[in-house]
Amino acid sequence: MSQSMPSGILQPKQLSNHIAERIRADILGGVRHPGEFLRLDEVAQQLGVSVTPVREALMGLSVEGFVRHAERRGFIVSALKRGDLEDLYTLLAEVSGRLTERAATAATPHDIEQLEIVHKRMIRAAELEDFENVERANDEFHRIINRAADSAKLAWILLSILKYVPTRFYANITGLTNMLIEQHGNILEAIKGQDPKAAYEAMYEHEQLAMREVIENLERRGIFELEPQE
Repeated sequence: MSQSMPSGILQPKQLSNHIAERIRADILGGVRHPGEFLRLDEVAQQLGVSVTPVREALMGLSVEGFVRHAERRGFIVSALKRGDLEDLYTLLAEVSGRLTERAATAATPHDIEQLEIVHKRMIRAAELEDFENVERANDEFHRIINRAADSAKLAWILLSILKYVPTRFYANITGLTNMLIEQHGNILEAIKGQDPKAAYEAMYEHEQLAMREVIENLERRGIFELEPQE
């Protein structure tokens, strides 16, 4: 279960955001299940914080569709719709592709050097089956590209969509790590070659394939709404 959070060093808004991130990750990771009650005092005790930021976090998560309010009982974890996430992940592939397309002509030699370093770090972590560092390297690879693209609005849209993507547990899905490494290599070569079209296509394919694997993994974790019986 979740550990306590460093409430003493965070501003109230930061704390509620951190709590929301923790609960969101627990839902997408299958730690908290559809239909589970989230009572404010219990969640606050689990996280070592007061009730107020927990309430703010859960209100935000209700807007995002991760929980719903239960009158006088706190909140209930919602079952997400597979179709909704498929739509969001398709949009994620498009936005990521556009950012990479722009990075192909905007990336500096330093950006490319950093991408090469992170790519090698990811390969090494995979060889060691160090999935935590695989995920860290994956995140950093994408961050470098998004910074190089220098498109604030697209980056904002991407961050909004990424709330619906698991931040843990997926690097060790069977076969996914090797696929990530191969595709990152294709993306890197397109950016090094300053080829916007190839960069867009490589990133779009990468995100489509990766998110397909994530969808199947989420379904196995039972987070999706059951289809109505005929």
